[in-house]
Amino acid sequence: MIRKALKITGFGALVLLAGCVTVNETYTGVANESKRDYLNYAGGETPVLVRAVNSPFSEGEVETAAVAARFAKDAITRSTVEFTELDSAAAQPHFRVVMVFDPAVNVSAYDVCKADGAPPKPDRAPGAMRIHSVFCSNEEPLAGTLVEGPAPKSLNDRNYEKMVRMAFENMFPTNDPEGPNERRFLTSLRVAPTFGFRLNPLEGIFN
Repeated sequence: MIRKALKITGFGALVLLAGCVTVNETYTGVANESKRDYLNYAGGETPVLVRAVNSPFSEGEVETAAVAARFAKDAITRSTVEFTELDSAAAQPHFRVVMVFDPAVNVSAYDVCKADGAPPKPDRAPGAMRIHSVFCSNEEPLAGTLVEGPAPKSLNDRNYEKMVRMAFENMFPTNDPEGPNERRFLTSLRVAPTFGFRLNPLEGIFN
């Protein structure tokens, strides 16, 4: 698989079509198995936080994230992790999925992980919607997708459901082969003397 920089213009070659909606996987340098390991760790006891930034819907960003959390629950293959829009419901809110609506093409995965604190200016196109979603630990991107399609008319529009499901399903793939340069983490667990994960090069991932 061709891998490039952490910008929208440098997404991996994976492109899936579903009607008029497309999804591109964001390259973060983290292997797919490790992406799922991080997700399972983050959502092992409580839901994983979802935040929406620059939502175009009249219901607002909290409700936009709430609807996305409901759709995401069963979108990820072989996963029982749940999602929430409520900070208080997530035991580890530094692990979160940030969804930026209609970002400019120069908005990177790192920018998305900062967007819930410093929203980038949206760059909307009439009749279209782009959602750049990134699973973050603090400001470190672990996995992500860019979904593009016809702009949904409301949060109840089936196109919004389709875009969210495609975003989350492809953020944590189960059958996509790993690239030769992808890093693996969390593949080694230790349970003695206390349960934990061994150190990895991504400083600050767990706190």
